[in-house]
This record gives sequence, C-alpha cells and structure tokens, in this order.
Amino acid sequence: MGKKKGCLYLVGTPIGNLDDITARAIETLKATDVIACEDTRQTRKLLAHYKINKKRLLRCDQHITYAVGRELVELFNQGLSIAYVADSGMPGISDPGASLVRLCVDNHIEVIPIPGPNAAVTALAASGFNCSSFIFEGYLPRKPQERQTRIQRLKSLEMPIVIYASPHRVKRILTDIAAEMPDREIVICREMTKINEEVLRGTAEEVNLELDEDRTRGEFVLVVDRAADSEDNRFVMDNVPADRIERALRICIQNFELSPNNASKVISAILGIPKQEIYHLAVTIPRRRPPR
Repeated sequence: MGKKKGCLYLVGTPIGNLDDITARAIETLKATDVIACEDTRQTRKLLAHYKINKKRLLRCDQHITYAVGRELVELFNQGLSIAYVADSGMPGISDPGASLVRLCVDNHIEVIPIPGPNAAVTALAASGFNCSSFIFEGYLPRKPQERQTRIQRLKSLEMPIVIYASPHRVKRILTDIAAEMPDREIVICREMTKINEEVLRGTAEEVNLELDEDRTRGEFVLVVDRAADSEDNRFVMDNVPADRIERALRICIQNFELSPNNASKVISAILGIPKQEIYHLAVTIPRRRPPR
C-alpha cells in the first residue's frame, strides 16, 4: 500500500484587522508542514503576529511555474500537508490560489478550505443593496478601451456588481462607470477593517469628487447597484403623481441645496419609491431656481 498523499489547506486570513482570523486557521498554519504564499515577506509578518515560527515558506505568486508546480506535487506525494495563504482574505478569489487548486485536482490531491474573511462579501454586506444574487467582476482590464468595453457589457446586468480597484486606477474606473452608468448608485469601501476604513456612497461622479489624493490610498472594493429597470427595482408610480415628486425634488435641490443623489434618497424615504426611479427625474432639475 502506497504512502498517503498530503493535502492542500486553503486558509483564510484577515483582510486588514489581524484580529479577524479563526482559531482553526491559526491551528492549521501551525500544524502544516509547508506554507505556500503569494509574498513571503507579507506572510512572515502574519506568522510573526500569531507567534508561528520556523515554517518553511514556498512562494506561489500569480506565475506558478512548471518547476514550482512539480515541487508542490512532489511534496504532496511525500505525504506533506501544505497551507496556502493569499496576501489577504480567502484564497482562490482573484489570486493564484485558483491555479494551485487546479493543480491539486489534476493530481488527485485533497483540497480542504479553512473559511475566512472575504473583501467582496464584506463590501456587499455593507452596501445595503439587494444581494440575493450578484456578479463578482474582480479587477477590470488595465487598458482603457478594454475596460470601457467591459463596463458597457456589465451595465445591463440585473444584479449588483463587485469590482476590485487599486489606488492607482480607482478614479479612472469611476470616470468610466460615470460615463456608462451616470445614475447608478455605488458604494466604495476603502481600507476595510483597518484604522482608515471608509465607506462612500453616491453616484460614480459624486464619489469620484470626494476622493482626493489622501483618500486614494489602500485597496478599494466597489459595489455597483443593479440596473434600475431590473425586475426587483421596477416600480409603477401611478399612485404618486409625477408633479408631486417633481415639486418635492425641487424643494430639496433648490431650497435646501441637496445634490440630486441626496434629494432622491430623501424623497425615496418619504414616498416609499425606489431611489433609482426618482433619480432619473432629479438630474433634470436645475440646482438654482430660474429668476422671476
């Protein structure tokens, strides 16, 4: 009878706050023979915090080479257990973990997930949108034309969209979203679970204006709400006269100087009408009353 193969543990680690880790994850990291990771420097800091010492680290970044793959398979065949950790969060989502799992599946090696934090799900929970279903887009293409084409395809989807963005591209992404989906509500989560954690809400244009240089640091998760004409958001306003809605919006925008987005929120709460239904009308109202 041959020697039993080792297995791969996908270990979820914090997305920012180092207290957000499970006891099971720490015990797994202590017990495994080898820890594979995206960045050995980042992982050493993580292990030092939890007082996990003298572990063999094996770098598995986005380019898992043939040589690294063969080394991993050999370790598994020797009966060694390997934990894989991403730089943050649950491995296998927008990181090399997916390739590593595929390698194990192809070589009949058991894969055991150790659940942990996930930035996309955390942002969805904070969004307040209907998230019974959603699209995880991850990182958009770097090239402007490819990114704009992708956003054009995403705008008709009838469910929220989750997008990851680096600090160097977040404002460009918001500009592209504003061009294709000017009235769509967006929630941006920055530096989640960290000291400078921040959640911004509004349209892409409004949020982009709020993001000055000091606030474009760290990693971003964008949640774009579903299209306004999706089944769950359709609302027939026959019972609320359009002129009543318009008058209320004019008061908010012209008298109280609210933005179209904030005015829509107020009227939505008062009349019980979905905000996106109102926003289409709000953006047509001038900020100032015409002179008499």
